[in-house]
Amino acid sequence: MKPVMQPVILLTRPDDAARPFADALRTRLGAVRIVQSPLLRIAWLAADLPLGMPIFTSPRGVEGFLRMGGTVGGACWCVGDATAEAAAKVGFTARSASGDAKALIAAILESGEAGPFVHVRGRHAIADLAAILSDAGRETRAAVVYDQVAEPLTPEARALLQGMAPVVVPLFSPRTARQFARECAAERSGDHAARAPLFIAAMSAAVGDALGDVGARGLSIATRPDAQSMLDAVQGLFDAARRLEAGRGAK
Repeated sequence: MKPVMQPVILLTRPDDAARPFADALRTRLGAVRIVQSPLLRIAWLAADLPLGMPIFTSPRGVEGFLRMGGTVGGACWCVGDATAEAAAKVGFTARSASGDAKALIAAILESGEAGPFVHVRGRHAIADLAAILSDAGRETRAAVVYDQVAEPLTPEARALLQGMAPVVVPLFSPRTARQFARECAAERSGDHAARAPLFIAAMSAAVGDALGDVGARGLSIATRPDAQSMLDAVQGLFDAARRLEAGRGAK
């Protein structure tokens, strides 16, 4: 009988976002091994902040707003509950669309508010909210307050991909998914080809599409683009990976 290897979870988010997610995973799964290897590094940028009601599409947008000397208070729009929580903590009256960019745009348009708005964002964004809202008659400008700089996997993470234990990988954005796919392709073309069974949880269908063909044993799309749904997806894949290993061990 072969020894059963426990699945490992590989987190690719920046450290400040990975830590609370890792804590939530340990609460659910117990003493699971979690390896952190951020694929994006946040670099703060200097930016002018136009006048207008802030629109935040990430907690980092809130932090960047503060770093740029933005005035806190009053109402703001937020893409989801985690971003709204970050905005509320610093003093905003935060309204959450509880979804993705499409849900946020719909909520702002349905509110009837004319603006002006300012979308506080990173350099790389899934959608140009400022252009979409402006075209719909809601004056909106963008303030780019941070960059997301691509980073390679750490040696520890590469060793996971080269090993035999299943690796469960939560991916939260299309850009991170593309970067992870590039890293996997580099492993396949190197001297130590990636061979670990991959189980990938994607925050949305767009994230799953951005992966291309990475040869994942399992792919699960979160039912909603939020942390709770991602935890559910990771737990399901972790259980599937354990069943795979149990079957191997019985041979």
